[in-house]
Amino acid sequence: MASLQFDRTRKQFVIAGVNLPDSPTKIRLPRGTSKAEAEDALTQIKTRELGRRLGTVDEASERLRAFRAAPIEEHLAAFEKALLAKGNKEKHVNETVAELRRVVAGCGYATITDLEDLSRLDAYRADLRAKGRGERTCGKPLVVVKQFCRWLVTSNRATRDPYCGIKGPSEATDRLHARRALTPAQCVALLEAPAKVGMSYNLDPETRSMAYLVALNTGFRLGSLISLVPESFRFVNDRAAVTVQSGRVKNKKAITITLKPTVAAAVRQFLLGSPLAFPCFLCPSCTPPRCSGGTLRRRASSTRRPKDAPTSTPYGTPTPRSPRRLAFTPRPCRDSSATRMST
Repeated sequence: MASLQFDRTRKQFVIAGVNLPDSPTKIRLPRGTSKAEAEDALTQIKTRELGRRLGTVDEASERLRAFRAAPIEEHLAAFEKALLAKGNKEKHVNETVAELRRVVAGCGYATITDLEDLSRLDAYRADLRAKGRGERTCGKPLVVVKQFCRWLVTSNRATRDPYCGIKGPSEATDRLHARRALTPAQCVALLEAPAKVGMSYNLDPETRSMAYLVALNTGFRLGSLISLVPESFRFVNDRAAVTVQSGRVKNKKAITITLKPTVAAAVRQFLLGSPLAFPCFLCPSCTPPRCSGGTLRRRASSTRRPKDAPTSTPYGTPTPRSPRRLAFTPRPCRDSSATRMST
């Protein structure tokens, strides 16, 4: 049974002999705590101990109490593991958790109960705005905190989401860099640039130009673009459809886009003689270096020979395309878009 003691050396009350699963055996109350407040705390602990012995304590309430008292770092580690278990990309998880840790440090959160103080996050965002940050940067802390609070509720670590119903700022009201489509002249200049530059980032001009052409006509992101293999394309007469698997799309949903006849003809000619199981827009004999965003890149692990690829498949040289490579034979599209393309 818990008992109240007074530490004359440290001049503070101590509750010793605590027998609760979420508390240490000795609890030191803050200095300056009056004897009446210490006795109230002792009474609460004795009530919980008695309830556990009699079986009248709700286990769910005890578990929630333990979660509320635990350091927020424990919840952050569990949140990171949950994001990885859902199949999110490691890069996305690292960026989300890093931003969340910056918010926790900036707002001074110690436990998840501190998240209920909305004024801390408002002050943190106001400080970012005072430093000249855009609305997207100022709104990101709110996004990650709301995501974290939703996970706390769904994982039964909290009973309510204090940020439910709070909307983030609109980027359209204060956009520092407005997005726009390329003009026809800029598109032509982009397609002609590889021929003028030559070999760049271990990609020959033909491969770079075709990658730009497909990107302009599909809108694929870099990760989706470099995941394309010859079997991703399906041809029907003079048209073609390209499919990106769900693991390479940001929203985790497979997408199929129909190419224009002129683009389909150029892609068909480009793919003839390409390896079957190798990315279309990557030189098979080269390992491109790491480079900044916006340029075609691929990690060295992606250039390894597939395990199921025949050992006799030659890699050849980037230019010209080796006639000894496995020939690619265009196959007709059998998905729902084939009907639309053939009509």
